[in-house]
Amino acid sequence: QGSAVGIDREYINKLKRLANRINPVLISDHVSYSWGIINGSKVHAGDLLPVERTKTGLNTLSDNIDKVQNILGIKILVENISCYLSNLTNHISEPEFLTELSANTGCGLLVDLNNLLVNAFNFETEDPLCVAENWIKQVPPSIIDEYHLAGSTEVSQGNMLIDDHAKPVSQTCWQLFKTALAHTGPKPTVIEWDNDLPSWQELIKESCKAKQLIIETNFDPGYSS
Repeated sequence: QGSAVGIDREYINKLKRLANRINPVLISDHVSYSWGIINGSKVHAGDLLPVERTKTGLNTLSDNIDKVQNILGIKILVENISCYLSNLTNHISEPEFLTELSANTGCGLLVDLNNLLVNAFNFETEDPLCVAENWIKQVPPSIIDEYHLAGSTEVSQGNMLIDDHAKPVSQTCWQLFKTALAHTGPKPTVIEWDNDLPSWQELIKESCKAKQLIIETNFDPGYSS
C-alpha cells in the first residue's frame, strides 16, 4: 500500500472479484511497501518494508488507499507492522501517522498488539508494555476496528525479538489486550500462530481466553473521549 510505484490494479481487481464472491466482514493490509523500481524494473522485496513516517510517505499511502477503496467500493483496515530497522527518517509518531491516515482516507486500523510489543522491546528504553499502552491511548478509539494477538520466541535483552508467531500469546500481550479493550470496547480479534503449531485444544484454549477477556471488558465510552 505504501509504495511510490502505486497500486497493482490487476491484483486489486482480482481481490474485488473475490470479495464480491465471499462477502468478507473485513479486508485489511499492512502499512508497508514491497514493490520498488531498480534499474527501471519493478521488483518485489519479498517482505513487508516499513513506510517512512513523513508527509511524503503519508501522502503516498493516503493516495494508494484511496484508490484501493474506490476500486473495492468498501472501507479497508490497515495494520501496523513489526519493524527491524532503527535508522528510518520518521518525522511523525506512529499513532499520529495512522490517525492522520485514517482522517485522510476513512480507513480503519487493525492494531497488532504483539507488533507494538516487539518494536518497543527492540527500540525503546522504557518497559515495552508501558510504551505499547501509551501508543494505544494516543489513537482515537473510533478508528480501531480489529486486534491481532500473537506470541514470539523469547530472547535476552540486547538481542532482536522477532514476531515469529511461534508461541502462545504472552502475558504482556494479554495485559495490553485488556488495556486496548478498555480503550475501545470489544473488537473483532484474531490470534495468530503460524509456526511450531500446538494442538487444536491449545489453540481453542487461547481463543477462549480472548473471548473471556472481551466478555469481562469494563468499557466506559467516556474513558478515552
